[in-house]
Amino acid sequence: MLTKRGADRCLAQWSPTADYLTAAIPGKRFEISSIDFDHITLMVEKGAVDFILANPSIYVELEFKYGVNRIVTLKNKRTKGIFTKFGGVIFCLKNRRDIRNLHDLKSKRFMAVDNSSFGGWRMAWRELKEAGLDPFSDFSALRFGGTHDAVVYAVRNGTVDAGTVRTDTLERMHLEEKINRDDFFAIHEHGGANEHLPFLHSSREYPEWPMAKIKHTPDQLAEKVAIKYILSFDIYLKYLYKLFFSFN
Repeated sequence: MLTKRGADRCLAQWSPTADYLTAAIPGKRFEISSIDFDHITLMVEKGAVDFILANPSIYVELEFKYGVNRIVTLKNKRTKGIFTKFGGVIFCLKNRRDIRNLHDLKSKRFMAVDNSSFGGWRMAWRELKEAGLDPFSDFSALRFGGTHDAVVYAVRNGTVDAGTVRTDTLERMHLEEKINRDDFFAIHEHGGANEHLPFLHSSREYPEWPMAKIKHTPDQLAEKVAIKYILSFDIYLKYLYKLFFSFN
């Protein structure tokens, strides 16, 4: 599992899934490995894992380089419903009246999650580029926080002027009473398109995370895992591929 909010949270969230699959598929034992952005490619290259759950852009790279193959796509269950798409949000503190659109970010300090984070960087990068901004030269500083939570805290604490995370991060942290969502302002431009995500967002919509089997993983085992996921978590097959290439 690609870690987006820290290893402990990842293991707490997904270990019950491993326990369920172990009980549901006789003769197989499943364990969750929490992998950060810097090591996910290496783990696949070494064949150290059998399945991978990562963001769509990392998935496409792994498919191209190492022949991984998607089997299911995540549906994100939130209080406002179940969602098969997500986006990125570019935000600052609400009291920063000098930041109200993308061009206001010029010469500002900016933080993203990781250079391979889809919702926490690459989506925002696309919007910035189309607005005529080069974050590598137009920002006074561009930093990567490693996790979505770290970016939110950096903006809240004034370590940077603005940042970007995936949609629903601010809402989740608000529900967890870690932040007050009302303290933040989101730049709501999303390429000029009509996007209807029920979360604060600044980018266009993209398909949710795919789960994929590594090349060495037997097809029969992958089919069993996919079926059990569908039955227990209401995830549907092959959604990513159709949608991902529709926006490329």
